[in-house]
Amino acid sequence: MHFKSPYSGIVKLSDMEEGEIKQNVTLFDVLNYEYNSKILLIEKKLQAECKKKRRLHNDYKESKHSYELGYISKDELLDIEDKINDSNMAIINQNIERNNITNILKLAKPLVSSPFIIRNIAVSNGQYVNSGDDIVDIELLDKFFIDVKIDPVSEQGNIKEKKIRYHSLVNGLSGLASVVRITRTFENGQDDKSSGLRVVTLAIDGDHKKLAELLDTAFEIEIK
Repeated sequence: MHFKSPYSGIVKLSDMEEGEIKQNVTLFDVLNYEYNSKILLIEKKLQAECKKKRRLHNDYKESKHSYELGYISKDELLDIEDKINDSNMAIINQNIERNNITNILKLAKPLVSSPFIIRNIAVSNGQYVNSGDDIVDIELLDKFFIDVKIDPVSEQGNIKEKKIRYHSLVNGLSGLASVVRITRTFENGQDDKSSGLRVVTLAIDGDHKKLAELLDTAFEIEIK
């Protein structure tokens, strides 16, 4: 997962280092005083408009009674109705503006609840960033995959129907794996159509905590 700054501001990083495994962490917070000031201003406007709307409703009740008694014209009563409608629209617009800014602020304060590993940190704590600047790259650890190169000629039968086991060359952890996809090999970033080799991506089952400790290490694959 690649995270960029949604707007300019000062980035405040969580306590983290590249290669660390984390969970339930807010990765960073981009501080922008302009947006925070706008939220405060909108809140003040909403309070004032809601107060105005309550006053207009009270005026309408009294004016309606006066209209029924013949003391004011219908146009005067309708004028108050128009003011109430205008107040309602103002409140709706201010709520929309507040929600839009709130959603933008949420993008600048991402919370990741699933386990993940920090792959790259592109900024330093307290650094000023512009909109679209890279901040951090992470990899979720909810699923684990292994890529294996095979020669289809040497494998008899459909590999997707075979029993596949993995074995860690670091601590001996083992378990079952299943085929996710099969693709051509790549050479210098290009699809190597001349090669007969295929890359088989395997999803491996097992204890997530133990598997996370074996990221970027070697495994032995057994296909039966």
